[in-house]
Amino acid sequence: LVTEFSALHPDIAIELRVYDTEGAISALIDREIEVAVVGWEVDDPRLSGTVVGGDVLVPVVAASDVLAGAEIDPAKLAGRPFVFRERGSATRRAVEEGLAMAGVKPLVAMELGSNAAVAGAVAAGAGIGVVPAHSAEAVGNIRPLKVRGLAFSRPFVLATERGRRLSPAAEAFVEACMRKERV
Repeated sequence: LVTEFSALHPDIAIELRVYDTEGAISALIDREIEVAVVGWEVDDPRLSGTVVGGDVLVPVVAASDVLAGAEIDPAKLAGRPFVFRERGSATRRAVEEGLAMAGVKPLVAMELGSNAAVAGAVAAGAGIGVVPAHSAEAVGNIRPLKVRGLAFSRPFVLATERGRRLSPAAEAFVEACMRKERV
């Protein structure tokens, strides 16, 4: 969406900052940024959130892993190392909730600050990771792992401060997100 927005508004210089969801919400509340796209519903009375899309997350393993491409029961995940996103990440939250519902207590071997870092560590054999489906397809040396009865997803929520007057550039971005109904 940012590339599309930039093409439609070449006169607007975009500053894109990458945060985990907690960091983005904090930056919004502290008025460091005007708009955020986060990975879970906003639960703060000072903020307004609108779901503008979503993301499917998939478990992945190294291409060389014996489980690569397999379909397994959740119990087979017991004792296997996991590569997680950092605390505060919507990806991590979705994974922890999904695993808990399946009765899986993950063995966290590593915590990393981006989905790309998780995919890279998984490709190097560090363990099982869960990344956005589009990331899994783009990274070589990782393969999906199908786990029966287990599905992960997260919403994309456009968040702004209630009552805050946005700059014309931020307002245009919000309008573009609302028109596209995806991010």
